Amino acid sequence: VTIYDGDEADPALLVYDSTTDPRSEKTPVSYVPAFEEVEKLAVFGRTWSVKLSSLPSFDAASDTSKPFHILVLGFFLSVLLGALALVMQSRRRKILEQNAMLEQRVHERTAQLRENEVRLLSAEAFLSGVVNKIADPVFVKDDHRCFVLVNDALCAIVGHPREGLLGKSDDDLFHEVQAAGFQQADEGVLDTGRENVTEEFAINLTTGEKRTIITRKTRYIDPAGNRFVVGVVRDITERKQADEKLRLSEKILREAQALAKIGNWSMNPATGEVSWSEELYRIAGRDPSFAPPTFQNHPGMFTPDGWQRVQAAVEKILADGQPYELDLEMRRPDGTTVWVRGLGNARRDSGGKVIELYGTVQDITMQRKIMKELQTQREHLEEMVTERTAQIKDSEELYRVVIEKTGQIMYEMDVAPAQPTHSGAIEEITGFSQPEFSNLSFDQWLAGIQPEDRERVLPQIIAATKVPGSFTFEPIFTTSIDFFSIAH
Repeated sequence: VTIYDGDEADPALLVYDSTTDPRSEKTPVSYVPAFEEVEKLAVFGRTWSVKLSSLPSFDAASDTSKPFHILVLGFFLSVLLGALALVMQSRRRKILEQNAMLEQRVHERTAQLRENEVRLLSAEAFLSGVVNKIADPVFVKDDHRCFVLVNDALCAIVGHPREGLLGKSDDDLFHEVQAAGFQQADEGVLDTGRENVTEEFAINLTTGEKRTIITRKTRYIDPAGNRFVVGVVRDITERKQADEKLRLSEKILREAQALAKIGNWSMNPATGEVSWSEELYRIAGRDPSFAPPTFQNHPGMFTPDGWQRVQAAVEKILADGQPYELDLEMRRPDGTTVWVRGLGNARRDSGGKVIELYGTVQDITMQRKIMKELQTQREHLEEMVTERTAQIKDSEELYRVVIEKTGQIMYEMDVAPAQPTHSGAIEEITGFSQPEFSNLSFDQWLAGIQPEDRERVLPQIIAATKVPGSFTFEPIFTTSIDFFSIAH
């Protein structure tokens, strides 16, 4: 059997030859078969030529000179060709059926692929939307360290649009040294699978602004085995600045507390746990590398009387929440003591329950020492004043006696209101009795001056009320000239 792809048995169109089968009888090239039949068949829209030829062994066993043999051979060839046609038609139907099934499956598969594509696009849009809603910069790099996903926040901090980042590596975008650092971290994550957290600097590629960031990188492996670096960036520039300001404030506070010798504390009433500032450790003479003593261990820090006062103050503030202030003698571990002034306040929850006590402790040892010295000096000064007052009284009494014995008058009077005080020989000199002289008003006293002296003395008196001075005049009530000293 030989089959040709065409309507002629052209050797150039040969597609099948049964004699090529190793089990088949070989036919010499020059052999001419006794019987040969060619049938044309149309299959799958194409024309095929099928040729049936007798083999030499068949020809040798057949008597071609007898009509019966020819008839049998022709019938055999016809049956064979018919059977071949039926087989090919049957196969054609099966192929057509299979082809229809394949076309249906292709159609279904195509529809499924289109549906999957729509779902994929929807998932990508959803993922992109979600990622872009994340305030922190997010990125994904492939195994070649190229960006395959970035969100809007990353584009903003880097200063590049998404199109300028996707498909680019760190070498394409950043300085050589910075890119090398990024690449080293990426390789460590991809090779080990361990998370990498690094504080670093990011420079906006457009504005040149330098920001402090923390980058957290992890590894992701998809079902196909592809490795990716997933990174989340946290911009901590403002936090770093706030931390720096906080550290500076804490430093200033420590220095201020050290200068003022004031420490602060807090206590949890439920547990008795206490926290101290650095200056309070210094005041108490304790090592700041150890935890401060709990409230239950406070009795050893004060004198018995001081501890009773502390207990009473704490019980009261827990009950009513009112602040307290105490001056106490504190005992240090080295045996020395210091005087401190403790202030306590309470913090309450929404229900009014005291949940925390806090306050300050000030070292007032030097203040108490100064106050004690001042008290000693004050007492000494009071003793000196008492002694001096007694001496002055003795001197005044002696002076009064001298005035009286020598026929003089010592006279004092406030100008407004007139409240004269005097001593000496008043009646002998003025002619007034002591009560009468005491009741003289300032105007009456001026009227007692000789007219020729009054105009001269009055300005002197007025000036003397401002600046101490002295003057002389002759009063009407005496013929002698006296000397007056007037002071304001």
